Amino acid sequence: MSAIYFPVTKFEKYKEHRYWEHDNPYIAYDKILVSPFTTGWEFKDKDFKNPKLTIYADSGGFQIAIKKQKGELLKVDLISVLRWQERIAKIAFTLDIPPHSYGKDYTHNQFLKCMRKSNFNARIMVKKKLNDDMQLWAVIQGKNYKECELWYNDLENREQYDGYCIALSVHKSNLTVPWVEQLDFARTISKRFHFLGSSDKIFTLVLAKFSRIMKLDYSYDTSSSNIGERLGKYIGPISFEQIPFSQEKKPLDSLSCSCPICSKYTIAKLRVRSYSPFINMHNLIVYLDYNKYANRVAENDEYFLVVLDNLLANRFKGKSDFYKNRILALLYDEDIPNKLEDKQVPPWVKKYLF
Repeated sequence: MSAIYFPVTKFEKYKEHRYWEHDNPYIAYDKILVSPFTTGWEFKDKDFKNPKLTIYADSGGFQIAIKKQKGELLKVDLISVLRWQERIAKIAFTLDIPPHSYGKDYTHNQFLKCMRKSNFNARIMVKKKLNDDMQLWAVIQGKNYKECELWYNDLENREQYDGYCIALSVHKSNLTVPWVEQLDFARTISKRFHFLGSSDKIFTLVLAKFSRIMKLDYSYDTSSSNIGERLGKYIGPISFEQIPFSQEKKPLDSLSCSCPICSKYTIAKLRVRSYSPFINMHNLIVYLDYNKYANRVAENDEYFLVVLDNLLANRFKGKSDFYKNRILALLYDEDIPNKLEDKQVPPWVKKYLF
């Protein structure tokens, strides 16, 4: 069992930019997450031209909430979202009203209002779903265990949902590991979960270990791989540093990466607007490479602890032991293995160690 990364994807105009197509010469990845406001309302699954492609369909609930707050008039309803998902996806998420659309300091009353409306939407989607081949996963919101549990208990007919989805996008800070409580909640339910909004290295590593312990595949996504085209940023292949790629700033003298994109194109070429989707592909390769690494490390308790120690020490400095204890309490009931000395770690494990 493993952690699975789903990049948020828009439908690229040119074939060579569509990494999900099985004959793409640079990278062929068969898992994507789509959203009506990112990918587009007009597409169907057959437009992606890959019968082996796994498509997860978000409902666009966060985008709808933000647009309404800005006063934009949207001709979008619950059933139109569901029908779009049925045309395009193998797995779909229910239409939620995210409490964090009010900001990170939303009140408990706002949380309850969003919960009841979201769970009402979920109940209607179960009743109105026509495509029996599409799985429907219920969205659960909550920034801690108690809120997730409250939201889950309010859901009706829970046996009708094929899985669940928890939003992590309320936690943008790099200074905490708040997702520990959300994972702790997920372990109480024997169904798959998808986690929205994080590709952090520590989270990915812990999720890979959590998947092995729970004997379930858990998936996660972000739109981070798309910042090449959206924000002109290049993800460092080891550091995950987001490096500005504009011609004016010229932050890079060379591409310190041997991926199929960086091996073929120069910096000057990639800075041309029409080639910017290729930076997205490089960024995606970086995330996929680390995801593969995290799953391999998670197979061995001792290697896992070496890497976790290193990542926490670099992120949290003097507080690393506090967060390590929280994570280990989540993963192990007892008999926590001893960490190997670094000199005993194979070279491939050291790839992401600093």
